[in-house]
Amino acid sequence: MELLHKTNIFIHVLSGSIALILGILALSTVKGSKRHNLVGRIFLRLIAFVILTGLIGVFVFGRNTFLLVITVLSGYVSLSGYRVLKSKSNAVNKWDIALAIVSLIVLAYFLYYFQSIGMQ
Repeated sequence: MELLHKTNIFIHVLSGSIALILGILALSTVKGSKRHNLVGRIFLRLIAFVILTGLIGVFVFGRNTFLLVITVLSGYVSLSGYRVLKSKSNAVNKWDIALAIVSLIVLAYFLYYFQSIGMQ
C-alpha cells in the first residue's frame, strides 16, 4: 500500500507541476491561438489527474480533509471554466447547480470537521 501511496503522490505532484508551467505558458500566449488552445487542453487534462489523485489521496489513503477542500475547489473552478468555453455561454444550467451544491456540501463538511476537532 505504501508504494501505491507514493506513486499517487508522485503522479499528483508531477501533474500539478507541469500544469502550473503550462498555465503560465497559456497565459503568455495569444488567446484563441493554436498554441493557447493546445496548451489549455493539456492543462485541463493534467488538472484532471491532479483532482483524481487528490481524491484518491483523501478517500483511499485517508489524507487531510483540508486537501479535499482544495481538490474540490480546483475541480469546481476547472470544470466551470471548461463548461463556459464549451457552451460559449455563461448561462447557468443543472450541471452548474450540481457542482455548486457538491462544493458547498464539501465546504460544510470541512467546517464541521474543523469544529469537531476543536479548531475555530
